[in-house]
Amino acid sequence: MWEMIGEVLTSNNAVIVLAFLLFFLLVGWWLVGHGYLVIHSDVVSMGKEVETQERAIIQHQCEYVKDHLNALEANIEKPDGYDPFRGKYIIERMYDEYVFMITQNHIKTSSGYIHIKQEKMLALVDSLTIFPEYKTDEFKDMLRQDTKKCIEMLVEIRKTYNK
Repeated sequence: MWEMIGEVLTSNNAVIVLAFLLFFLLVGWWLVGHGYLVIHSDVVSMGKEVETQERAIIQHQCEYVKDHLNALEANIEKPDGYDPFRGKYIIERMYDEYVFMITQNHIKTSSGYIHIKQEKMLALVDSLTIFPEYKTDEFKDMLRQDTKKCIEMLVEIRKTYNK
């Protein structure tokens, strides 16, 4: 193989062969860039269709998380002296964590991954909450189940688009 490559590069036609290859690479790059050609493989996906689909997945996942967290905040029992602005701040911080997961594009339903994310959400809420009602085991279990449900739904949204 290397002998054949050496012969081609040292022949009289070497400049024409290299120009021909460069031309086809540039044409292929232009076709992919303008959306006329879409390439899908296990490692690389290129083309406008892929970018549009990825944007739609991320947007759908973010909308789901926003609606889910707003419903969670509305359904939680609020103790006396509850500050709605602090509650919204905690929800926004949780939303930021979910958006980070979504944009990193590595969400999984493995038990280890879910456990790490559950503990991260618990630590976040625990560090920002002053009420003892939100530090009970019952509340922590509810938040763990909610985090698991939300992560599983985010994975389902991605699967729906990838069918």
